[in-house]
Amino acid sequence: MNFLERNIKADVTRFFQPLIDEAYFEDKTIIEYDLGIGNVGNIPEFDEIIKEIVEESFPKLLIRCHKYPGTQGYLPLNELLADIYQKKSGFSIKPEDIILTIGGSDAITELIQIYCSHDEGIVYALPSFPYWGMTAKANAKEYYIVITSQKEFNESFPSKLEETLTINPNIRLLLINFPNNPVGYNGAEQTCKEINEICAKHKVKILFDDIYGGLAEWRIKLFDPKNLFIIDSFSKRFAMPGLRLGFIIAPTNEMKNIRPFIANQYVGPSLISILVGYEIVKRLAEKDKLDFVFKKIKLRKETLNNELKKLKIKTEETFGMYVIIDFTDTDLNARDVYNKLLKEKIRTVPYDLFYPPFYKGTKRNFIRLSVGMEPNVKQGSQKLVKIINELL
Repeated sequence: MNFLERNIKADVTRFFQPLIDEAYFEDKTIIEYDLGIGNVGNIPEFDEIIKEIVEESFPKLLIRCHKYPGTQGYLPLNELLADIYQKKSGFSIKPEDIILTIGGSDAITELIQIYCSHDEGIVYALPSFPYWGMTAKANAKEYYIVITSQKEFNESFPSKLEETLTINPNIRLLLINFPNNPVGYNGAEQTCKEINEICAKHKVKILFDDIYGGLAEWRIKLFDPKNLFIIDSFSKRFAMPGLRLGFIIAPTNEMKNIRPFIANQYVGPSLISILVGYEIVKRLAEKDKLDFVFKKIKLRKETLNNELKKLKIKTEETFGMYVIIDFTDTDLNARDVYNKLLKEKIRTVPYDLFYPPFYKGTKRNFIRLSVGMEPNVKQGSQKLVKIINELL
């Protein structure tokens, strides 16, 4: 399969919101309850904060857009991000250790391109967010470790990782995501330490997708900062995926590999996105509301979990903003359940979108629920539970 064919097969645009107008979101005859989409929003108090920031800052933003942004970032924003992460992790992080990118996905793609040549690869767990589109763009080989639960991750992921890296010495990167999308596991402390040791032994660098890092006990500080690349963005933490603003926090000695490569790929993220991002972080820090969005998401998740207790089938405890309902031990096909819920104006996400289109292995039979965009989680989950219980 050539580069073009791999990219076509790995097209992940089906995973995201289609290009539609605002009326779609307001028309409840189409979708009444959105318990599927992975965006974060519909938080009125936060929207007011953003409105205030934009109204005060936008005039001065426009007059600064006559400059190219560059990959050096924007020093005031880099300083804020470095300070936030340094306080959380205890690592020594300098502003120059941060590179601003066009979203978190682009950050991952660039790192794969830098550290994996055409015969080298990356390993990550399935089911997952569609990282395969990023590896296809980077034209790297990819390897999977199938994990279906929190228990399985902690009990078997380190041994499976050791086996995979031993058999495939061409693997250069491990990509992990805690709390995981979609399964919702968060590695136990001992598991993380074992992963760290295994990667050091095999000289494999760790890419840590930290986009949900404030929704569970934080694990980054358990890893060696000299072998760790942290990827984050404004999409979830600050409920602003439309900014397309992400960042890489890399070991200082790796910057000589990263910055020149990215500088030759593109000039940098939109300067408006960078300046708006800076104003958002600065104002939220001043108001002591840096974790405001994630606090709201946690409350929605508690509401969802309480309603799901009324299901006739048991759901697993998960971390983060997602829950999966597994139909493996029933006669139901998750795709059929998804279609039934959609007819009843409830959006969820079916299991097959969390596996590459060219994946031939066994796929877990589930739907994923999200509390990211739905303000009426209680009513939506009550309706969902009623429909599924009637199907069982």
